[in-house]
Amino acid sequence: MLVAYKRDQLQRRNRTAISSWSDLLQPSLKGRIAFPDNPREFVGIAFKTLNHPGIGFNATEADLAAAGFDRASVRRRVQQLRSQARLFSSQDHVRALLAGDVWVVIGSSTDLVPLAERTPSVNLVAPRDGTNLWADIWVVPANAEHGHLNSGPSPVLPSWLEFCVSPARAETLNGLRSGASPVLLPNPPPLQLLQSTPLSSSNSSRTHHKKQRHQQLDKQQQELQEQHQRQEQHAQQQQQLYAATSNLTAADLQLTQKEQYMPREGVLQLSEFMLPVDSQTLDFYRWLLS
Repeated sequence: MLVAYKRDQLQRRNRTAISSWSDLLQPSLKGRIAFPDNPREFVGIAFKTLNHPGIGFNATEADLAAAGFDRASVRRRVQQLRSQARLFSSQDHVRALLAGDVWVVIGSSTDLVPLAERTPSVNLVAPRDGTNLWADIWVVPANAEHGHLNSGPSPVLPSWLEFCVSPARAETLNGLRSGASPVLLPNPPPLQLLQSTPLSSSNSSRTHHKKQRHQQLDKQQQELQEQHQRQEQHAQQQQQLYAATSNLTAADLQLTQKEQYMPREGVLQLSEFMLPVDSQTLDFYRWLLS
């Protein structure tokens, strides 16, 4: 997800060029922004305007509370951002910018990169505090047929997939112009989720069962400690990345054809995929929007 804005409109009125999500809250942009018509994305953008390294597009109420934001303050921020909107659309947003109805548009790279290419007065940026990423996922159905001798998927399929994600192939693509290869993305260590080990249902003796249960509890305790350490490391990395990108200007962040419209590595490392959330978090998001 990128941000496109009319450079001449902002310069003419001495407005700040967009370099972070919080720049969308400028009073002079009230009623001049087109947002995607996806409530989940809008809530994520509102979270990013809080300008906190621990809060991203997938933040939960617990994450916000740990960062010092209560429910009421977050809801006010969502309402404040909504007052900046002229429209919510993923179909008419580009047309609204060209017509001058809005000065800033948030949308997908497949929509906004062509817009920037054919409109010299439009600047295209990925905010320095990270953005929302999307990916096309390729899968092979478990019951795939009519491949090799009608016995399953074609045996050349692994080679084809390997070719598609090869560095040589990535160089022939136009970055975000046509969809960037995953090999162009930075690869920080992922924050693994704890997978709890279920207790054994063995019919062995009580003594053996008790010993086994203690071993499993010790293992779970160790996994919890390791998860906590990974979370602390992740938080430190986020703070360091925020500090490293905080001095980037709108000119530094501008995406151009020369760089295949790819954001800087630090910006990509602060970016994230939107993940599924539980029903409690969805209810919280609905409350924020109500």
